[in-house]
Amino acid sequence: MQTSRKQTKGKAVRKKKPRVHRVSFMFNKEEYKAFERHLKKYGIKTKSKWLRSIIMAEIWKKMSEDYPTLFNEEEMR
Repeated sequence: MQTSRKQTKGKAVRKKKPRVHRVSFMFNKEEYKAFERHLKKYGIKTKSKWLRSIIMAEIWKKMSEDYPTLFNEEEMR
């Protein structure tokens, strides 16, 4: 999802789109410890921003892989 940009005195300014849909999930004890360890090791301060970027990167990757093409790979063989 891209944010829209507006020009202000030669500088691009992002207009933020409000986030209104909540998504939540649960970790077990070991998963949470690994999650916290990773955040601390890499100095990640904002969990939600980091999780959102990781999840959306995977979604965009899968969407581009699944994008319909003119020819199927199987037809090319």
